[in-house]
Amino acid sequence: MLILIEGMDNTGKTTLAHNIIASLPHFIYHHNEKPASREDAFANIVSLIERASNKDIVCDRCCVIGEEVYGTVLRGKSLFKPYETNILMKMLSTVTIMNILCKPPIQAVIESIGDRAQMEGVAENAYKLYDTYVSFYHNFWKTAVDRVEIWNYRSTNKDDKFKFLIKNIQVQQALYQAAKRFRIPVSLPSAIDMIHWEI
Repeated sequence: MLILIEGMDNTGKTTLAHNIIASLPHFIYHHNEKPASREDAFANIVSLIERASNKDIVCDRCCVIGEEVYGTVLRGKSLFKPYETNILMKMLSTVTIMNILCKPPIQAVIESIGDRAQMEGVAENAYKLYDTYVSFYHNFWKTAVDRVEIWNYRSTNKDDKFKFLIKNIQVQQALYQAAKRFRIPVSLPSAIDMIHWEI
């Protein structure tokens, strides 16, 4: 099964992924590198789905969603045609139990960009990348992402919130396993079921 963690650079994806694995050590960390070609991207997704059919994986950025955002903003177009994105997302939905969008306040993202080396174009297009992530989630799941609860692990009750997140993952995991056992199709959680994680 698969937990997808998405969001632009410097939004806390990797930190969150490692925190989840520290609490649920049976999960394996997976990071999707930028695909070199469409064929490479398709192969990456198929490989990830095959692995997630037998292993529990936390995926730090999915090349389908990342390409839709970064490709569109930085190169003017995605590697994928719209129907290909839909097919790939449906394929991913067969193994996905939770989709987490890391979306801290944009100012926090801008401030952290100067702390480390960035892919070319990220700093100059930070606002556009941020907004494009929100648009992708809004358009793909047909619901407003700001209706989702914001998670803030700098808040005073961060430990309680993280425990609740872990409990939520365990519940989704149990549902996924039951659905798989009884051969009930699993579908990607809707945006209202997704979580925003704020650093």
